Amino acid sequence: MPASNQPVYHFQHREDGSLIVVRGELSDFYGFYDIEEFAGTDQQDAAQRADVGNWKDLADFLYLEVPAEGAPRILELVAGTVDQVQDVTAQHPGPFRIPGRVPFTATDQADEYATLSDLAAEMKPQPAQYRGRIVAQGGLLRWFAFEEEMGGSGECPWEQVELSLGTYPHDSYAYHSGKRATPEQSQGYGTVTLWQQPDGAQRYYVETAPADGHAFPYIGAHTPAEVRSWYDFRFTPYAPPTV
Repeated sequence: MPASNQPVYHFQHREDGSLIVVRGELSDFYGFYDIEEFAGTDQQDAAQRADVGNWKDLADFLYLEVPAEGAPRILELVAGTVDQVQDVTAQHPGPFRIPGRVPFTATDQADEYATLSDLAAEMKPQPAQYRGRIVAQGGLLRWFAFEEEMGGSGECPWEQVELSLGTYPHDSYAYHSGKRATPEQSQGYGTVTLWQQPDGAQRYYVETAPADGHAFPYIGAHTPAEVRSWYDFRFTPYAPPTV
């Protein structure tokens, strides 16, 4: 596995202790609190836009995803779940407006945003309610929230941990029954990668990236003896990785 300039995060599940690896920037997520969208028939009609009756609140079970790169999206929580969402961006073409901190009346002035991108640019400098990632898994979109702002639900199960595994691994290979796969076997299984924690503990971590749709690679600590017994890595115990 070559070195990458992408940020790498390690998160541990608060309940079962499992560790996962998340590479790349996390998206910001904003609940649509006190944001309205145009509900009239002609957004080009200034009179319609000036009519308070043509604006409606966006539901509070919708979230705005603002990724570090790419277009923003509006996501709706799927009923009865805590992590499944559906993309409903096309159902909310805008324009949008933020009435302000005081109750909106017909005589108030509100900032209007013609597109979702314009609205996202306004919200981006503000603290997000959540930071996380949307992934496609088993034909569904799943929302993994990894960080939660103060005042949130308190239900985020993941906590960031610092493993400091360095830039380069010892070894990485496509696996089949734990051993190195032949070129014919390498399709459809996954890869394992051996990392060494460069501190006094000299612990080793095996990162497993299954090819079965698992959302993120998972990682676990092992002794050199366990690594030798269970895997087929090429490494010298307690020696630094060969770059």
